[in-house]
Amino acid sequence: MSGQSFNYKAVISYDGSAFFGWQRQPGLPTVQGTMEDSIFEALDEETYVYASSRTDKGVHALGQVISFKLPKKLNLIGMKSLLDSQLPPTIRIRSLDYAPENFIARFESRKKIYSYIAHLGPSPSPFVHNGSWVIDNARMNMDDLEKSFNGFVGMHDFVCFGKSDEDKPNKDTHCTLELAQIEKKGEYLIFLVKGDRFLHNMVRRMVSFAIFCGQGKEKPERLERIFAGELCLSCAYPAPPQGLYLVKVEYNHEKGV
Repeated sequence: MSGQSFNYKAVISYDGSAFFGWQRQPGLPTVQGTMEDSIFEALDEETYVYASSRTDKGVHALGQVISFKLPKKLNLIGMKSLLDSQLPPTIRIRSLDYAPENFIARFESRKKIYSYIAHLGPSPSPFVHNGSWVIDNARMNMDDLEKSFNGFVGMHDFVCFGKSDEDKPNKDTHCTLELAQIEKKGEYLIFLVKGDRFLHNMVRRMVSFAIFCGQGKEKPERLERIFAGELCLSCAYPAPPQGLYLVKVEYNHEKGV
């Protein structure tokens, strides 16, 4: 894109079960690909859309922040209406605004909030499977479940909970979480976490560890030694993607994002 350009920021929500993740992939429906194609169809402009978090296949978003540049400064109300008319019902634009010239949604985030939903016991509806982890074994020690998840608060080395990146062997794996709590609503467990950064698959592995503790397959007391690198996780797999929701992203230079 040459010459003058204008930067836009949007907050979007989407049903992750309809997509193969955020990042564009040839021949597959992705959120990024759908957003870029819809912008082209609505505005006849090609652009690259950045996201605050490149969510995996099946992961949902309530408050994904995106940014993109266009060669023209357009009316926001009319532009949002045009984009909404091109987007499928599985993606909705919650807000659209002008952004600082150097703003890129992928960078500069200060805090992120994720939620994870698990359903205890067989699901009474087939639709529950697309939005939560259905755990057939509903027997759960809530004290151990909550103790293990609350133990994630603070600054820790989450290398055992984040997927390793072979291209970045020196990547910092320390993260600071200011919130890690669980709320039980009927047959649902709602996990909520807020932190400065998250490794790939980190939240899903945290949930898996907590569930294992609740089922008696893991012990909350082991968490401190896992952080210290003295022990490894006994639950090697992350919780299923369909229970994870990106709730909100906060930036230093913005209000109300």
